[in-house]
Amino acid sequence: MPRSPIAISLILLLSSCLKVPTAAEKGITFSTQPIQRKEGQMCISTAQQQKAREIMLGESFTVLLAAGQRPIPEDEWTDFRPGFGNVKNTERHLLFDRSCFLRSPDTPANCAQDNCLSFETIGGWTWAKLAKVEAIDCMPNSRYCNPSFVPASHLAAITILKCHEMEFSGSAYILSGPKGEKAIMHATADGHPSTDVHLPTGWKLEEKELSEPLIVQPFGTGNECYFTVLRDHKAQSYHMFQYSNKTWPPK
Repeated sequence: MPRSPIAISLILLLSSCLKVPTAAEKGITFSTQPIQRKEGQMCISTAQQQKAREIMLGESFTVLLAAGQRPIPEDEWTDFRPGFGNVKNTERHLLFDRSCFLRSPDTPANCAQDNCLSFETIGGWTWAKLAKVEAIDCMPNSRYCNPSFVPASHLAAITILKCHEMEFSGSAYILSGPKGEKAIMHATADGHPSTDVHLPTGWKLEEKELSEPLIVQPFGTGNECYFTVLRDHKAQSYHMFQYSNKTWPPK
C-alpha cells in the first residue's frame, strides 16, 4: 500500500507519557456537517509518497512533516532525535486511493496558495505543520484512554484538526456504530486489514465493496477542520464520515 505524508499515524505517535485531554476537558464541540472545498481552492499536495518522515511536538501535539527548504534526508532520519518531549512517527500502511491536503491547521481558511503551509525548524531541519491532536476519548469510557494501547472491546476516539480530503474506492472496511455512526479504515500497522477484532457493544466491522468513490472531508464550521479518528486494539485506524448527532462529541 502507498504511504502518504498527509494521512498521519496520529495515534502511534502518542506515548503514555503525553497527556492529552478528553473532548469534555478541552471543551471541544464541532458541527458534523462536512466542509465542502471552496470553488477554486487548490490542493497543496496530492502526492502518495512511499515514506513520510513525521514527528509530533509534545507541548502542542502538532504533527510535522519533513518538508520546506531543508527537510531531513533519509540517511539522517534513523539517528535523528526530535528533542525532549517530542516523538517520531512510525510508518503506516494506507488504504485510500487519493488525498488532497489543503492547508496547515493554524492558517486561515482564506489563505493564498503560497501561504497555506506553515513551518517549524527542529534540529536544524524544516518541517511543515500537518495536523494537531486536540483530544482523546475512549469508548465505551475514558478510563483506558491510551491510544498506544487500546484494550480489546474498546475504541480510542481522537479529535484532530486536519484540513485534508481522502478518497476511497473498491473494497473498503467500514466500521459501524449502534447509533448510525460510520467510519472507514484508512491505515493498518502491518498492511493486512482484519475484521477479526473485538469492538465495544453495538459496533461491527465489515469489508464492503463501494458502489462509488467515497470522499471523506473534514467537519466543522469557520476556520477549523475537524476529524474524529478511531483506533481498535489491532492498531487499525478509521476516519469517521457519518455521525449520530449534529455535533461531536454526542451529548
